[in-house]
Amino acid sequence: MQHPIWVILAWAVACFAVGMKLRRLSHLLFQKTLNGSFATEDFRASLERIWEKEIV
Repeated sequence: MQHPIWVILAWAVACFAVGMKLRRLSHLLFQKTLNGSFATEDFRASLERIWEKEIV
């Protein structure tokens, strides 16, 4: 392996992307729980809307 820094850089980018995804999902969860209107179906519907936006 000539440049191991590239492997570390790739892992860092992947970890950053996962962290951003978790941050976005946890923000949505905490926003719903703090408002007091937390229902499983509402949460599922909001996640599906987010995923549809990301696919397009």
